[in-house]
Amino acid sequence: FHTRPADWNTIIQKFEGLANPYTSKELRNKIIETVQNFERHTVRELMQLLNDVQLANNVNLKTKEV
Repeated sequence: FHTRPADWNTIIQKFEGLANPYTSKELRNKIIETVQNFERHTVRELMQLLNDVQLANNVNLKTKEV
């Protein structure tokens, strides 16, 4: 992988597919923007967004159980 790294569009497509069941489009866009421009963001900002993914996951699981 390190000899042929994936391009940014491929990474975004993979992330969208994996994160779609657990996040809103708005949250995915925020995460993508934060990672893409990480030098302008803090680790704290990224972790807050990732925490929202976990919360979205918990809400979806509770909804499915009802």
